[in-house]
Amino acid sequence: MTKDAVCYMCWSSTSPSELIAPCACTSYVHRDCLERWRATSSTADAPTHCPTCRMRYVLDGPPALLLWVLGHGRLYIAVAVLLVLGLQALLLWQLDVYAGHPLAADASGAKATLVYVGASAGLLLVLCGAILVRAAQSHLIWERHPDQSLLDALLQHVILLVLVVGGVGCFLIYLVGSGQVDILAPLKARVLAHCDQRIRNLRPLRYN
Repeated sequence: MTKDAVCYMCWSSTSPSELIAPCACTSYVHRDCLERWRATSSTADAPTHCPTCRMRYVLDGPPALLLWVLGHGRLYIAVAVLLVLGLQALLLWQLDVYAGHPLAADASGAKATLVYVGASAGLLLVLCGAILVRAAQSHLIWERHPDQSLLDALLQHVILLVLVVGGVGCFLIYLVGSGQVDILAPLKARVLAHCDQRIRNLRPLRYN
């Protein structure tokens, strides 16, 4: 190939951008032109396939599995929450059976499962609230009300803290579940910044 090769997108051979052959086409394209096309094209497969020969680009960079893992943080959060709720529901069921089914006495099958899962979710919120209460005791109780008994102070604050924890938790779960918040965004940005995927040049341009 001679130095007269031109980009099939901008028809220029003087651009400082690298001329590459990313597919089975015999022509060449500037890397910058191709990246601009991939970023702005409305075609669904423009980021992954040549618009002419339909060959899939060979990408060098982070493995697809790594990108998939980094892009599914919401899935892991959902699995973790469901796992905790499931384990708690199983524990409640075992305790309920041992106690003679007082919790789900009038329910069976799916209804009983909902009872145990709902009780598990409520228990989880109560535990979170109790942890915050324990951590905030020195500030909310003894420093502000040194003469007040611990039981009275806990009764005053536990309901408020449980409601706050439950509300904030539900709001955060909604944000993460709806895609408005990506908790792995900093990690993904760091990985992509150091290991950006580049389209492989299948036929390096050679000058005679």
